[in-house]
Amino acid sequence: MKKLLFLTIAAWAAIGTAAHAEQPIPPISKPTFSSVSIQLAEPANDVFIGNSIGWRVSLHDDHRVVTLTRAARYATATDLIFETATGVTVYDVARNGVARINDDRRIVRDGGALELAPVRVSILEFPAEIKRIEGSGALRAHLLVVTSHRYVALKYVSSSDFDPKRLGPLTVTTDSGKYSFVITAGDGGAPVYRVADGN
Repeated sequence: MKKLLFLTIAAWAAIGTAAHAEQPIPPISKPTFSSVSIQLAEPANDVFIGNSIGWRVSLHDDHRVVTLTRAARYATATDLIFETATGVTVYDVARNGVARINDDRRIVRDGGALELAPVRVSILEFPAEIKRIEGSGALRAHLLVVTSHRYVALKYVSSSDFDPKRLGPLTVTTDSGKYSFVITAGDGGAPVYRVADGN
């Protein structure tokens, strides 16, 4: 199955420093952060990340422990979305690697607008299995779209001539109906848009 990032199975190497109370801790001249570990409540089936250049995601064998490694030169604040058997879990990731849960879920209806932000990914959560996705050539050129069961992950590719008004609608056909959405650019969008039942 396609994913927004290349998943690798890697061993977690924990690097720590032990300090004794009697000895002062030496000063650190530059940040030493290289990776952070996230423990999931249930195994991840798919992983979607907004900035796949600045961050590498590695799943362990049980798919419950995730290592997030930063490429310091390209790392930016971004988001990380895990699809599990019971839904999706979203983390906001700061540039320094601090990851916090994001519970922002917004309802969107047929004909509604989807606001997408740079170096972030958003997910459309449908009430039924996805059958087909349609869009203009311009939309396909500027928008990365990946489907997984009831979910559509969306991320636009930033460019100097990006103009959402020229993209036209994104149309998704599911077992429960057909939906169209307008794509807009901004920084106030949600990581998860729950699509309302019916048309």
